[in-house]
Amino acid sequence: MITNLLAFDFDGVIVDSSSAKGETFFKLFSKFGLKCANFSKELHLKFPQKTRVEKIQIIMEKFNLDMSMKQSLIDDFAFLSNTFLNNLKPYSGLDDFLLSARNYNFVIISIAPFEEINFYLHQNDLKKFFLNVYGAPLVKREILLKLKESFDKVYFIGDAISDQEATLNTSINFIGKINGSNPFSEKTITFKDYSELKGKLT
Repeated sequence: MITNLLAFDFDGVIVDSSSAKGETFFKLFSKFGLKCANFSKELHLKFPQKTRVEKIQIIMEKFNLDMSMKQSLIDDFAFLSNTFLNNLKPYSGLDDFLLSARNYNFVIISIAPFEEINFYLHQNDLKKFFLNVYGAPLVKREILLKLKESFDKVYFIGDAISDQEATLNTSINFIGKINGSNPFSEKTITFKDYSELKGKLT
């Protein structure tokens, strides 16, 4: 029986989607002017811990947009996001790692919507590796603590400080995925390429 769990964030851990979703925000709000489009893209990149719904709310309030359009913008974002994601491949070496780490079960915990994550996994033949997918509006910390009740050891792999904060004051181990600059402290276990990850697990 496998008693260890690896929980993965989605954006920035399974796929390098941050810039693509930034472009999604830009395109979505470009019809309201360049200033609005640029603000939306910058907001996305600055606050990775916020959901798209929260970001859309902030943008609409900032530019006094008609709130009756909110659900339509959320739906349009989902369509555009899937279009961009379809052109992105998972991080190099991810599938090899999932095949080789036989002593672990895998799940995904993300603020991205379940439907979007599930669609991407199916499209890239990754769904078979994961026991479950937890997406918005579920809270990462709550899911991690619930999962910890069923496993001896739990790791959470994320790419942002907000991911690490979800494990604070718990017995859950955090590992940081480095994409570009390193936001984590020297004490944090980190990796850049999936070929390194197996050696980080204790």
